[in-house]
Amino acid sequence: VSTILKDSRFGTPSPPSETHNLLRLLGLGALARSAETGFLSSLNPPEHTRLRKIVEPFFQKHAVASLEPRVETIVEHLLDEVDGSKEFNLVADYANRLPSFVIAEIFGFPNAEKEKLSRWANRIAPLVDQELRRSALVLGLIASFKLRRRILHLVRERKEDPKDDLLSALADAHYGEHGITTDELVGLAVFVFTAGQITIADLISSCILLLLRSPEILAELKKRPDGIERFVEETLRLNSPLQRTARLVTEDVLVNQEIIPRGSPVRLMLGVANRDHTRFQRPDSIDLNCPNSRHLAFGAGRHFCLGLHLARLEVKVAVGAILRRFPDLSLASDDLDWRAGTKFLGLSELRIRTGK
Repeated sequence: VSTILKDSRFGTPSPPSETHNLLRLLGLGALARSAETGFLSSLNPPEHTRLRKIVEPFFQKHAVASLEPRVETIVEHLLDEVDGSKEFNLVADYANRLPSFVIAEIFGFPNAEKEKLSRWANRIAPLVDQELRRSALVLGLIASFKLRRRILHLVRERKEDPKDDLLSALADAHYGEHGITTDELVGLAVFVFTAGQITIADLISSCILLLLRSPEILAELKKRPDGIERFVEETLRLNSPLQRTARLVTEDVLVNQEIIPRGSPVRLMLGVANRDHTRFQRPDSIDLNCPNSRHLAFGAGRHFCLGLHLARLEVKVAVGAILRRFPDLSLASDDLDWRAGTKFLGLSELRIRTGK
């Protein structure tokens, strides 16, 4: 899996044509064009390289590190809202809200719009999984259209009054010399805004679930909070939020003595690779002392996850804060509600008792 991810002869496939044909039949051709021309996960060089350069500075390690105080403030605000409750849904009340609140800060959306943007992000994000798309289609398309309209409005504002935010960078890329098209602008913005929504939320929920099912690890992290980062990496490996990704062979390739013909689709099972027994000593359990922490949860090669530093920061802060705020945290029920689909591994609900 790692070899193929790093091999330029394996490109990313285009989005499913049937979905885009449906959009055009519904009179939503602009949304189809935006996905085709702006979604980084479906683009190859040189388009992928050109568009990624616009947003990449906002997700580099030093830029993300400067966000930590703001992430901590958002996390504490979300925990304040459930602090008086004996029980709450960790997914809906906490994990699903944090990623959209943080990315809204990076974009520069007004604070008053964060709840609305969070609802849109959670409705759009499932559209990337074909198995979820049918049931989520109507709400997702409505949210996509609203987000598109809001982005274009704010980008026009930033043209006249630029700020130090991602919306201004998009405005400069659009209105500047050799600017990106409107479709590219919208596609790129929607992709960046929603790409980490499901995966970060799922990772937060997985971390808490694993801790509450592993009393010895929970006790160790309470004694050594600095071990949370290592725990997050093991959770990424063990319960990879993104379980699979796809590639398309651009020329005949020999892999493990087998010829994969040009044009063949290839499915890469990231979650399986991260439990490779030849690579990890304890592949099916959390190992905080694992000497080899390299995993493929963020992919590899030119399409490696743009937001990996942001994801690590958000989850580290989110997990650490909830353990401090609720030292007697426990599962309200052993009956877990896992979301349908095979692309993402995550809970649709996780009831938690606060111990208060």
